[in-house]
Amino acid sequence: MLNNDCTGMQGNVDPAVLFASEDAIEAAVRDCIAKAGRKGHILNLGHGVLVGTPEESVAHMFNLSKSLKYA
Repeated sequence: MLNNDCTGMQGNVDPAVLFASEDAIEAAVRDCIAKAGRKGHILNLGHGVLVGTPEESVAHMFNLSKSLKYA
């Protein structure tokens, strides 16, 4: 994997995690971000939102991802 100052990363969170607890969602998001590095990361779901996914879980992931910083 190449991750330098000129390379952005796109990292996927498994969409099935949105059926889990908020703690599990947060752990998956933080893990994805940590693996991508500190610069130029696009966070998304692997195959989009699955049918039947709780809307509250999607909102939690979205709000969590907006609140995290690369500090």
